[in-house]
Amino acid sequence: MSEQAIADTTTETTAAAEQAAAAASASATTSAAEGSKETTAEKPWYGSLDGLNDDQKAFLGGKKPADFAAALNSWMNADRLARDRNAMIRPEPGREKDWSGWTDLGWPAELKEYQLKAPSMPEGLEFDNQAMSEFASMLHEQRVPLAQGQAIIERLGATMAKFSAAEAEATARLRTEELDALKTEWGADFDKRTTLAGRAARALGLDKDKMDQIEAALGSNRIVLELFDKLAPFFSEDQIIAAAGAGNGFSGPDAVEIEISRFKRDPELARSVMDPSHKDHKANKARWEKLNEQQAAYRDARRA
Repeated sequence: MSEQAIADTTTETTAAAEQAAAAASASATTSAAEGSKETTAEKPWYGSLDGLNDDQKAFLGGKKPADFAAALNSWMNADRLARDRNAMIRPEPGREKDWSGWTDLGWPAELKEYQLKAPSMPEGLEFDNQAMSEFASMLHEQRVPLAQGQAIIERLGATMAKFSAAEAEATARLRTEELDALKTEWGADFDKRTTLAGRAARALGLDKDKMDQIEAALGSNRIVLELFDKLAPFFSEDQIIAAAGAGNGFSGPDAVEIEISRFKRDPELARSVMDPSHKDHKANKARWEKLNEQQAAYRDARRA
């Protein structure tokens, strides 16, 4: 190889080495710059603030405020909202009764100030005062605010009225069904027998209130009617007339029917009429014949 060729080769090699070095230097500069940017990004503005603990730094890291001014504005807005909305501290689990917020919700600390009003009830129903006192004590003990306690009492009263009305309706329905069954059983004699049963009750001195009490105790109007229907034959005509009283429409024909009914239902009376050997045969037979004559006369009079 000539000296000129060797010189050219050396020149080319040197140039290539210089280019490679320049490229390596540029790459190192770029990497250093990028590394500097990453280092800067990893260190937020609050990272250099003195006095912040890890929880506070984590909080700011989660919120990511741009700078201290942005963080302060967020703090001011949160404080303003808490005051405007009257924010309350959450009660500590397990110690809810010791919470200071109960009075703010309308719960008076003193039982004497926890005054509930009895709910309005339908006519004939009353809300027991003792029950009111017990409910008030219970609701106060459970820290129920007064307004909500009153609403509970009102709802309870409405529920009681509803069930009472349903019970009264069921009772009336049962009463009607029992009387319908008795009408079917007694047939055409129903009105007469119920009238006689009522007069037998009055002969015993039972007024409407006492009859209602008997019905309530026996639980059935039908039982009451059947009871006094069986008692009616044991009263004399004079007793029935006296029990009927003046001005209630009880007259001679009714008395005759009552006495005839008594003779028919009383086995001893019936036997005395039919058995000549009975000690009262003569008197009772005459009485029976007289009653039948009077009954026929009254019937003729009604047909005339």
